[in-house]
Amino acid sequence: MSTKEKGERATAIIKIRVKPSLKKALSEAAKKNGITLTEFIIIRSGGGTIPDRVYDKAIFTSIASLTIELNRIGNNINQATTALHQINKNQKIDQGDFERFLSLLESYLQSREALKQLLLKTQFHVNGL
Repeated sequence: MSTKEKGERATAIIKIRVKPSLKKALSEAAKKNGITLTEFIIIRSGGGTIPDRVYDKAIFTSIASLTIELNRIGNNINQATTALHQINKNQKIDQGDFERFLSLLESYLQSREALKQLLLKTQFHVNGL
């Protein structure tokens, strides 16, 4: 059971002496994973898996970028749909407008699939699978 589950605060201090080379290696491993040296030592001493927060940050940055792009594409699709409805009222649609709409729709579907795959990878990473 973790200290968070017990409601216990981390107030005890443990001081240890290690060779400078070991401290450097531990510090580099912690930095590589985007966590503090203290977090690294506590997780490793408990036999836990070290989270890769650098990777997590990259994933969430990618998700944010994809979300922005999907919003832009969605706006374009809405505009194209509005234009198609107006054109449809006149019973006339230009082939170029129709092809542009299909292109936007295909782009949207590809981006949505990429986001889906990224979210699945994130879910597996977070769940440790």
